[in-house]
Amino acid sequence: SHNRLRTLPAAIGQLRMLTELNLGSNLLETIPESIAELLVLRRLLLSKNKIAAFPVAISRLPWLSNLSLEKNKITELPENIGLCRRLETLTLSHNQLSELPVSMANLDALSHLYLDGNRLDSLPPLPSRIKWLSIRNNQFAELPPSIQNLDNLQVLNAEKNQLSGLPEGFRQLYQLQRLWLDGNPMPDLPKPLFFLSALESLKGPGDADARRKLMRFLKLCRSREVPGRLRLAIYDVMEEGGRRLGEFPATLLLDALSIGMSDVAYAIRKQLLEERYGAQDISRPCEGKRVYLMGETGFEPERLRPQLEKLGMQLIENPEQEVDYLVLGRLLRSMQAKAPAGYQHLISRYSLSSFLSRELGHTFALDPTPQQLSNLRLMIFSPERAQRSLALQLLKTNGAPKQLLTDLFLAWKLGYGEQHTLERLLLQNTSEEALRAMYYPLGLTGRTSEATLTTHIIKYTEGNEFDGIRIAQFLNELYGTARFYLRQYG
Repeated sequence: SHNRLRTLPAAIGQLRMLTELNLGSNLLETIPESIAELLVLRRLLLSKNKIAAFPVAISRLPWLSNLSLEKNKITELPENIGLCRRLETLTLSHNQLSELPVSMANLDALSHLYLDGNRLDSLPPLPSRIKWLSIRNNQFAELPPSIQNLDNLQVLNAEKNQLSGLPEGFRQLYQLQRLWLDGNPMPDLPKPLFFLSALESLKGPGDADARRKLMRFLKLCRSREVPGRLRLAIYDVMEEGGRRLGEFPATLLLDALSIGMSDVAYAIRKQLLEERYGAQDISRPCEGKRVYLMGETGFEPERLRPQLEKLGMQLIENPEQEVDYLVLGRLLRSMQAKAPAGYQHLISRYSLSSFLSRELGHTFALDPTPQQLSNLRLMIFSPERAQRSLALQLLKTNGAPKQLLTDLFLAWKLGYGEQHTLERLLLQNTSEEALRAMYYPLGLTGRTSEATLTTHIIKYTEGNEFDGIRIAQFLNELYGTARFYLRQYG
């Protein structure tokens, strides 16, 4: 290289054992046919010359794996380039190419293709083994749909083109790790980007904050194994405050709940139960109505079924059937909960509980006396196991009034009584805000400072029916803690 050669002698073909030939940075305009006689040549470097026509003889080099023709004057490639079946790296950047032959698809071993600085506005189907594709500084207004077939693509540089978006099939590039789109008229993040689970580096589009949010989200998707079809909805909750949740179908949002991401569940549940349909209850006449439980609702089917039958209603457990009322419970990935084939109304756990108390005449749950509440509190926290069990049995039979929810929460968190039964009673009777809070993994006992304990109590009780004063008083009486909270808020 760098010898200002203008011609190459035909005798070059006599170097039969040559494996690498570097003729870069010369003044060559043509390559002799005899180069085809270099039968073991693997690397041929012809960058920075004045070659205008692709040397056809190159296609007869059976072991050629690396070919560089960067910075020449080549205007077209011959169809027989497809004969270079062992070619792994092809560099054609900074020529005058306006199209590529369809035979490019025959380059079965090709893994790196560099086409920067040409006049290309389209691509033929390319070999699926390509890992690195660079089309920087061309004239692409759109990427071809066939790009979705590049299953092994890890790096794509498409900077400085005229791309305004990405094809839908782009989302199928599951191996893509680095994507460069700077210098394109693409002000927003195209939707296919949200499905690129392996993406670790992105330059453009959108602004820096949007890209940072996207990369953070994709990292979460990798760790949580978030399915592609749910990502736009989950991203909207996590990074955009759930502003667009109303645009997603209810079936998709129910599926999003089923993957068990507690940090997004509250916003989706609130959207479904309150904003989309409005807070709904079971209305009369209720005879013949069909009810379906989805997730953890706190209701035991064997106990709920006869209660509904008393009211002429039916509990449906087969998700293949359609129902009138879908009761939305707490959903975890491990449950693999399914929505029914169809439903008329989506209601909360508390709506079903209130309906049953009202229709079955559970006056204690609806309007307990102060004496009843006092007696139940003593029983819930009794040192005698039999008393605690009796209290829970009474609440299961007669319903749990709102005034006792904080006590049930304390008993559940601090290990009083049957944990499973306490949890079921809470699930049946708490609001969505309380459901969100009750599973926070925050300690109320142990080596916890007063400041931290105050923060925990606030976290558990903010915006819901749990009573922070009641919790603090209980902890103070039992452990002598929560003094700071009581001074601040008591």
